[in-house]
Amino acid sequence: MGTHYLLLTTQGSPFEETLHLCLLNETLSLLDEQHLGQAYTPGLLRDVTRLSEWQFQFSFPGDERWTLTVLQHPKHQWKSLWQAQPERKLRRLISRRYLLLEPAPHGP
Repeated sequence: MGTHYLLLTTQGSPFEETLHLCLLNETLSLLDEQHLGQAYTPGLLRDVTRLSEWQFQFSFPGDERWTLTVLQHPKHQWKSLWQAQPERKLRRLISRRYLLLEPAPHGP
């Protein structure tokens, strides 16, 4: 897949936080991005764990666990005009996704 950079950033607001997940290529061009957050919801990025070379788990906000998988080949995904995520942003109808963000499976 070459050299890529995964950035996880927040805005630093204790009262309303959004986590930005960005995948950049070797020339620092944006390949994909995901946003996780809700209005008026505080959050801290915690417990980041590397499960494999291309997969991570983390908590955000609070105790909600998420699994982030970086795909080696983009997956074409149909999207509605409004994202089906807590933070709504206008998106393209068909997008190439490298970042797959899913709720983490619950343990036994």
